[in-house]
Amino acid sequence: MIYDTIILIGTSFIIFFFLNHYSYKLNLLDIPNSRKLHKKPVPLVGGIAIVLNLILSVYLFNFTNSQYNIILNLSLLIVIAGVLDDFKNLNAGNKLILQSAAIFIIIFATLVGSFWVWWKNKGNEYSSIFKMAIGVIIMGWGFFFMSIASSEVVYDSNSIITQKSAMYWLVFAYLFHTLGELCASPVALSFITKLSPSRWAAFMMGAYFAATGIGNKVAGLIGENASNIGDFWTFTGIGIFCSVFGLLVILIIKPLKRLVHEAE
Repeated sequence: MIYDTIILIGTSFIIFFFLNHYSYKLNLLDIPNSRKLHKKPVPLVGGIAIVLNLILSVYLFNFTNSQYNIILNLSLLIVIAGVLDDFKNLNAGNKLILQSAAIFIIIFATLVGSFWVWWKNKGNEYSSIFKMAIGVIIMGWGFFFMSIASSEVVYDSNSIITQKSAMYWLVFAYLFHTLGELCASPVALSFITKLSPSRWAAFMMGAYFAATGIGNKVAGLIGENASNIGDFWTFTGIGIFCSVFGLLVILIIKPLKRLVHEAE
């Protein structure tokens, strides 16, 4: 392990200095402006060096598949935040949101998995359907924080915002959405492969992601109508719907388990 660490530190410096050298030739520079503290152009290759070194570390330290996926997905999220900041000049709040999502996943991924193991050992309901229902409910609760945030916003007679909501409401919303996602999404993906006939497994997985795309379209339609019914009732309605739907699934969980042949 110590030799791997030394190699990793050495390669990180090599990658950084190599990319730093070519950043000036390729004009990959962060130009100073009114919202930045540096006075001279700075190379935009630090994030690339970090990601390349991260991929190298995954192979070097022999991470498991789940660890590999989690680390690369989180690194991708942070890279996206950096790229958006370079081209769109994100404010501190937006960058905090993207970084908070990655931090929450790192902190709670193992804790959520350990909780379900403890919950099962206590003799409680632990089926995949139950986990997905709980995840939907938790994600619904996250929208209630958005309802509170929207109620704090104040407009003047010209529809100009005179008072903004506190940033921590959005952080709480992302926290609950992350917890709900950790309960529902991994289970749902594995559930598709378990229940699908072997020859239809790939098709059903594609249908699953197509359904996700349809959900994004529905979310866009809801957002378009938010101006008519107001942000508060839009977020509150989503929270109530998710909570009621999740509770309904829990109430009829026994017949649902019979329909899926007790698959876990």
